[in-house]
Amino acid sequence: MKTYTIVVDGVPVAAFRARDDTEAVGMPVQLWGLHDSPFRDHKPKGEITTRPSTIAEREKWTRMSVPCEEAHDEEDEVDSSPDSLVPLVEDEEENAENG
Repeated sequence: MKTYTIVVDGVPVAAFRARDDTEAVGMPVQLWGLHDSPFRDHKPKGEITTRPSTIAEREKWTRMSVPCEEAHDEEDEVDSSPDSLVPLVEDEEENAENG
């Protein structure tokens, strides 16, 4: 599996894992295109693309995914499901709190 990044209008917004490029390209469709997706009502405006993650994005995905992975049973594999998404944009509220 490789780490990929969802990019909206040139801004990297989330990192995730996928088996291959084809699966990675389908992640935005899985998130925002499916009728039963919990993210369907929060589709970002602009051009949505995917690309392989940079080293820094892969490191952030790894750091943030450890707690998620521990929550799964040992037999479960962390895959490209929406719960394995790691946000790459900082939360405005978090920035305000940190000054």
